[in-house]
Amino acid sequence: MRILIAGVTAAVTSLTLAACDPGKQPASTEGGATKLRAVATTTMIADLVRQVGGHRVDVKGIMAPGGDPHVYKPVPSDAEAIAKADVVFINGLKLEHWVEDLIHNAGGGKPVVVVSAGVAHRASPFDAKVPDPHFWFDVTRWRQAVVNVTRTLGELDKPGLDVYKANAQLYDQQLETLDTWVRTRVKAVPAERRKLVTSHDAFAYFGEAYGFEVVPVQGISTDAEASTQDVARVVNLVEKTGVKTLFVETSVNPKLIEQVARETDTRVGGALYSDSTGPLDSAGGTYVGMIRDNVSLIVEGLR
Repeated sequence: MRILIAGVTAAVTSLTLAACDPGKQPASTEGGATKLRAVATTTMIADLVRQVGGHRVDVKGIMAPGGDPHVYKPVPSDAEAIAKADVVFINGLKLEHWVEDLIHNAGGGKPVVVVSAGVAHRASPFDAKVPDPHFWFDVTRWRQAVVNVTRTLGELDKPGLDVYKANAQLYDQQLETLDTWVRTRVKAVPAERRKLVTSHDAFAYFGEAYGFEVVPVQGISTDAEASTQDVARVVNLVEKTGVKTLFVETSVNPKLIEQVARETDTRVGGALYSDSTGPLDSAGGTYVGMIRDNVSLIVEGLR
């Protein structure tokens, strides 16, 4: 099956779901209960599928906590997991440039669902042809991904549709509460201090949704090396604006931000979750947890 990951229109969802056979029953069982087997590329998507799928879905995440999907290199066990899966969930928007080959090597033919389908997305400020895949940092946009996952699970496992809908409704309420909390929390940062300096351009959706100017050292993908000019640009902006706190990221080498901090006599306010959640047993181990941790760090660092 040709995997369409470039678009984010409703047509993408229709195409991926058309590849699903609603009559096919999941192959995995546990304790006598039939379960769907799902593979998710990123930790955020894996958490989302677990929230909606509940006890009816076994979820295997390709990325480990702290991993960087921009530069990830698949291993044989990833192809094995996909070969055994009933469905594969990906972010799309060119985040996982390696996923098409991975699915092909796993035998192809798997239903592939782009969770960003239907989400209004931004383009990279450095190249209008490159979409910004980091839409999960706008909680409102992430709620559309919940709709996409719920629809897919219901198509693949019709007996579980009511369970998926109930789980999705509960999770969506949590996300609505989270979005309100973020908007309230960031009010503690004066408007003139809402300048977020980070390792790479992962927080533009956050800035757009919650009123921050985002200044990255690197572009959309960490696969591209930051130039001397990039560092100099950020140093100049930090000195002009009087920003006192910069942020590294848990999935990105901190050396560039640390260099900027040294050259501008500023401090590093902590490590933000960008392309991955934290470990499962940590406060940032879920999507909701990572957003709350990030916002708390940003507010404490900038206010």
